[in-house]
Amino acid sequence: MPLGGVWEHRARSPRHPRTETHALGPDAGGGRMAGELVRQVARATPADRNRYVDFLRVTALGAVVVGHWIIPVFVPANGDFAVHFIMTQEPWTRWATWLFQVMPVFFIVGGYANAVAWTRAEAAGESAVAWASRRARRLLRPLAPVVVAWVVLVAVGQAVGVEARWLTFASQSALVPAWFLAVYVVVTVAVPITLRLEERLGLALPAVLAALVAGTDALALGASEEVQWANFVWVWFAVHQLGLRWHRRGLVRPVGGIALLVAGVASLGVLVTLAGYPVDMVAEENGRTNATPPSLAMLGLAVAQLGLVALLRPPLERALARPGLWGAVALVGSRIMTVFLWHMTAMIAVAAGLAAAGWLPLRDALDWGWWSSRPVWMLMCAVVLAVLVALLGRAERVPRNRSVSPTGAVGTTAGALVTAVAVGTLSAGGVYDADGPLGLALWPLVALLAALAALGVLERDRPTDEVSG
Repeated sequence: MPLGGVWEHRARSPRHPRTETHALGPDAGGGRMAGELVRQVARATPADRNRYVDFLRVTALGAVVVGHWIIPVFVPANGDFAVHFIMTQEPWTRWATWLFQVMPVFFIVGGYANAVAWTRAEAAGESAVAWASRRARRLLRPLAPVVVAWVVLVAVGQAVGVEARWLTFASQSALVPAWFLAVYVVVTVAVPITLRLEERLGLALPAVLAALVAGTDALALGASEEVQWANFVWVWFAVHQLGLRWHRRGLVRPVGGIALLVAGVASLGVLVTLAGYPVDMVAEENGRTNATPPSLAMLGLAVAQLGLVALLRPPLERALARPGLWGAVALVGSRIMTVFLWHMTAMIAVAAGLAAAGWLPLRDALDWGWWSSRPVWMLMCAVVLAVLVALLGRAERVPRNRSVSPTGAVGTTAGALVTAVAVGTLSAGGVYDADGPLGLALWPLVALLAALAALGVLERDRPTDEVSG
């Protein structure tokens, strides 16, 4: 299933002809106790489901959420406050970004899941266009509510006189997680092609992409920094190919995982100490970045994380055989895209509420008081996020739409590309534009609307829980 997709059970599959489908979430459990729901999920799991892939996705999500919630530091400034990054306040925390920058894991497990889904669909006789269209809709349906919410919030904020800097900061921060979709929808739509390339070329393809990343980094230093944006394509396609390879050829054994881990960390060490790459894997450092756009260092991190994934697989697969742990993973996974897209909005809501009440803790330095307040801060964010997920999680349920987007192959391809550009623009700058109507960034919003329409995301239909791959 797609990286941000709903938890699903296959219906009428050849190996599980009587597998039932279940809707999990606030609408499915009714008055059942959470423990019983967890056990129900565990019992309903198909025997051949790769639980480890789901665990990696949920664990990586947790790292992203915790990282995003701990990064902002609110400091006093001229009778008001400003927002800084923890990495600029305490430079030693830049090393911690090697642990919390887990987007390579997302793309690796996404590649594996996409390969499973396309292989199953192809065997069932579904066309590549139909599959890509359906896959894109599943990824993008949860995006619409968060964009609409921030369009309304920014328009109202503009009308009542909220400062432009706060409208920019809030809407851009809220949509930062959406950058992932800008890239992931493109690599997903391309899977019928890239999986065939994996079968024919093997590791040669990611090796070529890695060479393109290195060349792009060199050009960015010697000529124009803008050229490095091409790395969004080279880096994430290369990492996604590792997931496709995992599905086709298997994951390396733990001893191979150790080798990959050592090689990845060693390459990072060389790039940081000898080639001047930043230590920070999230934010800009000394005018350079490893993340936005990604650099060769991000590929080194991907190799290290793939090694760690292989190394930890045996004990974690044994642990995931237990109903309690697996049921909890599956429940979180059932609303993973809602959690991912709304967790920054939850944080902004908490910060705004505390600021309005005069309770927002401001610190010039990260002392013991700041660190000791982080558990309470994250608990408040988690409570708000849980409410948002309960209210909005249904967006992840798959509608019974047509199997192909309204405009066919051309519409699916164009819709994915335009979505990538529009979402990338919104995640970089937010929905606020002081010169736009109602204070809105009009062109990326209109482009996104057109792209979602072309992909059939905006179609309304009776939802169903019976979904395939």
